[in-house]
Amino acid sequence: MKGKLFLLSSGVFATAVSSVCSYASTLPLPDDTRYIVHEVFSGAELVSALACGKRCSDGKLRIRLVNDMDITVDLKLPNGTVLDLNGRKLCMGPDATIIVGNKTVIRRDKEVIHHEAKTERKSKRIYDRNGYAGTEYYDVVIPGWDEIKYHDVYAYEDNSEVKIFSKGKKGFINGLPCSNGENAKSGAYYLKEAHGSAGKSKESIVKVLSGNLIVGNLDIKAHNGGDGGNATYSSLWHIPFGGGDGGNGGDGGNGADVFFVEPNHGNVLNEGFCNFFPGEGGDGGKGSAPNPNYWVYSGSKGKDGKKGSAGKVINYSNGLMY
Repeated sequence: MKGKLFLLSSGVFATAVSSVCSYASTLPLPDDTRYIVHEVFSGAELVSALACGKRCSDGKLRIRLVNDMDITVDLKLPNGTVLDLNGRKLCMGPDATIIVGNKTVIRRDKEVIHHEAKTERKSKRIYDRNGYAGTEYYDVVIPGWDEIKYHDVYAYEDNSEVKIFSKGKKGFINGLPCSNGENAKSGAYYLKEAHGSAGKSKESIVKVLSGNLIVGNLDIKAHNGGDGGNATYSSLWHIPFGGGDGGNGGDGGNGADVFFVEPNHGNVLNEGFCNFFPGEGGDGGKGSAPNPNYWVYSGSKGKDGKKGSAGKVINYSNGLMY
């Protein structure tokens, strides 16, 4: 008989992890733990189940979604997680990433790079009371020196294996657009205050730091880059007899990749019926016309911001297998 572990909603996301974990640890479980499935109804319960859910006797942590849900924090899927979207949709907020595997700093190695001494040829112009008298050349000796760099050394959980799939109807993981850049505030005095800021970018919606991520029967849409902010004009209008220049629009943010895979340590295995949609670049903000209040000469129009670059399916071409 199929056993189920139901996690109750706490209603408050900030306390959900501790309260649901505490509740889950007291639930009676069937003697046969081979088929325990955590059915979750909210994002808070999903985070809780990933943090402290009961594993089956085969070591798997099986979780099934009951509702569509919004996720605002990173989802760290531990080794052995089997996540069934069950035809539902995970909406990942602009700051939320699905993380698979572990990458831990174990030490910092010191590297000493020695730069040899060298001689540089310099010149200077010579003048006397009659004016320019010629050029004098001379050598400057730059002594050797040591440059010290530190490199982090990582340990990877390469045997990690996580599966995300949807049984029956297709499931969806959808990244919400990144934040837009801020518009310049009206009435900016100096030109540097009249520019729009750049839209936000995101690296990827799924990050595989180590091991294998298996996906099947789902669509993943990465986050779009945020739009650049619009500019205004400088209120300086009297230097010299001209109007204040228009500010530049902010550049659009870059679209996120679907997968970031740690080269030589992570892989994505597609079991089929999956579609991957990289994020689109955000639109550039509008440059501003110059200050219309000028004496003689008008200022210059600002430039429109650049459109952000589209993301890729994966950052590491050998990391995706079919």
